[in-house]
Amino acid sequence: MDCILAIHICLLDMMQDAYPFPRTEQHQGLHLLLGEINQSIVARARSALATGNAAALGALMTEAQAAFDKYAAPLCPNQLTAPILHRVLAYTAVQQLIYGGKGVGAG
Repeated sequence: MDCILAIHICLLDMMQDAYPFPRTEQHQGLHLLLGEINQSIVARARSALATGNAAALGALMTEAQAAFDKYAAPLCPNQLTAPILHRVLAYTAVQQLIYGGKGVGAG
């Protein structure tokens, strides 16, 4: 429970610092991630789902994780780097079974 609370506190602090007006380049990146980038990924994911394109959907999940790693994780690195997730997603035996992947949730 303490770990989950720490993650949520870090996320809330990060959001309060960055919104409503970005004050740093990192804040601008977070706005980009939670706005334009997410909107683009969601639109393309909807299309992939509608057409049954699992490979495209998997690639979008990988793209979403990369964007999160670039723009969100640096704002709260102790809580958002997810080294185990990245090791699993990069594991050769797993790569042969998936189209892509991303972390979800907090804790």
